Amino acid sequence: MKQLSLTVSLVLLPLLCGAQILNASGRTLEELLPDPACEHYWSEGDLNKDGIRDLALLATTAECSTIEVDEEGDTLRMSQPVFAVYFGTPEGYYNRWREYPKMMPISDNYISNEISLEITDRGVLRISVETFASMGGWSSYDDTYTYRFQDGDFFLIGHDSRELARNTGKMVTTSYNFITRKKQTITDNAFEEDFKPTEKWEKLPAEPLQRMGEPLG
Repeated sequence: MKQLSLTVSLVLLPLLCGAQILNASGRTLEELLPDPACEHYWSEGDLNKDGIRDLALLATTAECSTIEVDEEGDTLRMSQPVFAVYFGTPEGYYNRWREYPKMMPISDNYISNEISLEITDRGVLRISVETFASMGGWSSYDDTYTYRFQDGDFFLIGHDSRELARNTGKMVTTSYNFITRKKQTITDNAFEEDFKPTEKWEKLPAEPLQRMGEPLG
């Protein structure tokens, strides 16, 4: 579990997320973005198993994602990408199924998040987040969240996480399978060649699958 504690005293202004940011429909990626020049990432594939390619889109938009917080002359720049899923139509359009303006982690001057998207050949959506903090701790994190469309919504079916302590080399890799309800934890050391990894398996409690939309991280 991430525990990033930043000793920065700032008056925070809220991120101005509210109304939907990305365009509702379009034939091309450029038609879906409010500004084609904004930073964006995407992946295509058949998410709802109807034989038509769909689109997962991540974009950093000025309307929602970037603010400045000033205190005593200092500026904290914060950004939170907007994520959306578009289902394809036989006519060649991408229609927005749902937009998630507050799902992705927030980056600022001290915490950076590199996010990538992948739709596999089996129609599974993977969202990967690499988190690095320049202050507040020695650990870096790699997380991959796996979603599947079923019963009319996207549900989290897997989560793979790796935490690396940059000062000691300790590395903990944890894999959650929410379908089989199993958790695997492997402890290793990236700096010691003779270190013997340990492996632990646990049974997860029977709980309903989490719907897409909960904040990642």
